[in-house]
Amino acid sequence: MDDPRNDIYIHLDLKSNLDIKKITPPDMKYSHCKFCERVDVRWGNVSLIQAEMNLFELASQVEHAYYHLISGIDLPLHSQNYIHNFFDGKNFEYIGYSPKWDMRERVYCHNLFMQYMRFPNQYIRGGLQKMRQLYNKLQILVGYKMKQPDYEFQAGCNWVSVTHDFILSLLDRKDEILQMYQYAYCPDEIYKQTFAYNSEFRNRIYKLTDEFEGCLREIDWKRGRPYIWRKEDYDYLSHSNKLFARKFDENVDEEIINMLINKIKNESNS
Repeated sequence: MDDPRNDIYIHLDLKSNLDIKKITPPDMKYSHCKFCERVDVRWGNVSLIQAEMNLFELASQVEHAYYHLISGIDLPLHSQNYIHNFFDGKNFEYIGYSPKWDMRERVYCHNLFMQYMRFPNQYIRGGLQKMRQLYNKLQILVGYKMKQPDYEFQAGCNWVSVTHDFILSLLDRKDEILQMYQYAYCPDEIYKQTFAYNSEFRNRIYKLTDEFEGCLREIDWKRGRPYIWRKEDYDYLSHSNKLFARKFDENVDEEIINMLINKIKNESNS
C-alpha cells in the first residue's frame, strides 16, 4: 500500500503497551503515514465508532477520492494500479448490508456492560453477558424502547470504502451518532449503514443485496469468526473481484500472506 497516491492513517489501541511518543509511523518510501488520537477500544462498544471517527477526522484534513477502512489483519488482493483504476471515476459508496440482523435488541435496548464483553475472566464475562441478555428480554417484555430518531436502521460489515463527501457528512453528525449508539450492541456495524441508507447517499450505495460484494471485501463467516485464510485459498483469493480480504494470521499460515504479497509485487512490476 506504500504508494504516492495513498496516505495511511493508523489507530493504535490505547491499551497497547507501545508508547506512541517513542515510535514513529512505519517507514514509508512514498506514502504519508500518521497516527490518529488513540481510544481505549472495547469490543461491541461505542468506542469503536469513536476510533473510526478519529481516523476519518485526521484523514479528511486532506481531500481523498476514497477512504478505505481496513484492520491490521487485512490485505489488499490486487496491485495499487488495479485498485486505483477500479475506483477511477466512481462515485459509489461501498458499504456492506446484511438483511439478517434484528435491530430491536441492538439499537432499541439499553445494552448493559458492553465495555466488558471481552473481559479476560470468563466467569465474569459470562455473568455480565447473561445479565445483559436478561435485562434486554425484560425491556422487550415490558415494551421499553430507547428513544431513537425515525430512521430505518441497517447493519452489515463495518469495513467500507467511501467518498470524501460521505466522510464529511458523517463527521458533521459525529456528536449525534455517538449519543445515538451509546448503549447499542456492536454499533460500528450499524452507524455507517444507517447513515447512508437514511440520507442523500442512499442512491450511491453500490449494492444493497450482497453484503461482501457491496463492500468489496472477502470475509468468510461460514468457516470461522471470521475464517483465517490459508495457502490452499490462494487460487480463490487471487482471482477474486473483491479488493481486500480479512483475516490473516502469520501464526496460523504465513505462507498465504507471502504468496499474496508476491502476487501484488509481480502485478505492480508487470
